Amino acid sequence: MNDNKRTELIKKKFQWIHICKLILIALPSIIFGILTIILTLQQNNFQQLIQKQDQEQIHEENLRLIYQNYINISNILFKKNFQSNESFSSKSHIILFLYETHLLRSDVPLRLNYLYLANIKATHLIFQWCHLTNANFDNSSIPFLSLSNVAITN
Repeated sequence: MNDNKRTELIKKKFQWIHICKLILIALPSIIFGILTIILTLQQNNFQQLIQKQDQEQIHEENLRLIYQNYINISNILFKKNFQSNESFSSKSHIILFLYETHLLRSDVPLRLNYLYLANIKATHLIFQWCHLTNANFDNSSIPFLSLSNVAITN
């Protein structure tokens, strides 16, 4: 009977040794898999951070360029004799720039004081929701001019 217990203990011991060997064999693969998942998640987070920083940098550069263009246009607008020296094309570029940068708002009536469009030839001009005060259209040819909700005063 004592021999049976001893053989049974030896069998259990070998079973535990066998289980420990299996665990030791599988452990490196499990650790490698876990480390791979952790590394992939960290790289993904890092890439998202880099992408966010790149987008912020691009946005800041765009704002800087808009501000620089705004300063250049301001210098042109406040230059002495702007009205008589600048062509209609450059004026239209300035207005287009102000519109595209949302500096001309469509939800508030625009005040165009001393607008100087003398001697221009343009078709299909549209003025909407604005106040034209002391505007100068002398000797201008503007067929199909459209005025909608416009206040004209001198």
